[in-house]
Amino acid sequence: MARFAIIDAGRVINHAEASEEFADQQGWVPAADSKIGDFWDGKKFTPPPAPEGPSQFEKDQSRYTKRAAVKDELMAYMAADNMSRVRSGVWSVADLTALLDDPAVVAANALMGTLSFELAAQQIQAATTPLLTPDIKADWTSRLEEHYYLEG
Repeated sequence: MARFAIIDAGRVINHAEASEEFADQQGWVPAADSKIGDFWDGKKFTPPPAPEGPSQFEKDQSRYTKRAAVKDELMAYMAADNMSRVRSGVWSVADLTALLDDPAVVAANALMGTLSFELAAQQIQAATTPLLTPDIKADWTSRLEEHYYLEG
């Protein structure tokens, strides 16, 4: 008994153990190291091409779906961070209002709303208001960077 590949339309669809005589009658070929799904060209087996990965659109959609899931959390963190400064007396309500009117902060908030976290981080870094200290900028930017999801 030997192992044979059962071929249909040039593809291995199964394997069977049989005598050579029976396998010849069936049109089966010695299986060698073939696997189901391999191609048979009459002389040798070749594996099928590797499946294609996700398209760029699918990768982008996955990235933005992940960003959408954390957007509100990020914005809530930044708002709570701001309020903690008001509550502790570091900032006044007027300071917070001025911060929220700052063009770079307005742009960053709008960009976060469109899931453009890289551009939002750039706006935060570019903000010139003295209220956004280097530590605050670094904190907010690093939180955005954690959710870029740029794989692939």
